[in-house]
Amino acid sequence: MLSNLRRVLTVGATRNVSLVVGIVGGLLVGAVILQAVGTSPLQAYGTLFRETWGSIWGINRTIQKLIPLTLIALGLLISFRARVLNIGGEGQVYAGGVVGALVAIYLGVLPTAVLLPVAFLAAFMGGMAWAFVPALLRARYRVDEVITTLMLNYVAFWLVDYLVRGPLTDPVTPGLEQSRPFSVASRLPIVIPGTRISVGILVVVIAAIAVYVLMWRTKWGYEFRATGINPEAARCGGISLTKTSFVPLLLSGGFAGLAAIVELMGVHGRLISGFSPGYGYTAIAVALLGRLKPVGILLSGLLFATLTVGGDALQYDMKVPSYLSMVIQATIVVLVIAVEALSGRRKNA
Repeated sequence: MLSNLRRVLTVGATRNVSLVVGIVGGLLVGAVILQAVGTSPLQAYGTLFRETWGSIWGINRTIQKLIPLTLIALGLLISFRARVLNIGGEGQVYAGGVVGALVAIYLGVLPTAVLLPVAFLAAFMGGMAWAFVPALLRARYRVDEVITTLMLNYVAFWLVDYLVRGPLTDPVTPGLEQSRPFSVASRLPIVIPGTRISVGILVVVIAAIAVYVLMWRTKWGYEFRATGINPEAARCGGISLTKTSFVPLLLSGGFAGLAAIVELMGVHGRLISGFSPGYGYTAIAVALLGRLKPVGILLSGLLFATLTVGGDALQYDMKVPSYLSMVIQATIVVLVIAVEALSGRRKNA
């Protein structure tokens, strides 16, 4: 018993150390880049914090970025835990956004209390539908889901681009790549007066709780996790590998679709081309840095949202290169993985 407790504490300490090293290392790399371009790192990081958490505008923007990143990452938690590598979050976001937008546009006369759940469900189903073909190919024919999900990202992007230029374009502004605006009933209610923080943040909390219950308190979650740890042992234990590869990918796509409609209804108020600035890709890093755990993903999403919004502010206010925040994000993830890998190798030596 003492040996097991010691092992748990050691693993936890290693992970905490790797996370601290990753964050500090990422900030140091950013400081080096800032110094190289002639900008004071202290002044830049002060501006970054002030423009994210030092004003109502900054808090609004940070929370708006947090919502889609964490929702997509929560879906990836399900698939990655089952060892199903869904790289198609970006395409599933666009697919869910299209279906949800159709509901918001054509059923906009419904009251908000009815319209929002219908739109959320439709977007969730839209994301699942986009993940259906890769999930089927993976479950039935063992086709690599990395390739199929990744390629469908481009199909979904250009599908949205076609729709907002053609069938769904706004007749009032035909030159812009956007649909006509959603009805007032389709806009997400504000939960904190004086801000733009909508019920989308509540959707994130509910989704995190739902994912935790699914993965750690249900039979399905146990089967998904068991398959991810050892597929052969899971199969010998009577777990259907077809189900544990098919369902997680579908659910992952559903959460991406849900993120899309929350973004459209809470921020844009219409379907627009390129409304996802790479959320589906960034969410992969959010999920991994969050240890594929709901609470970890919420904290990781907060970090990435802060760096994203702060990076934009640095570009506008101090003319800092726009890639700085991406460099810091990538460095954090790489250092965390490297520290954990080195610690594991040292233990096995």
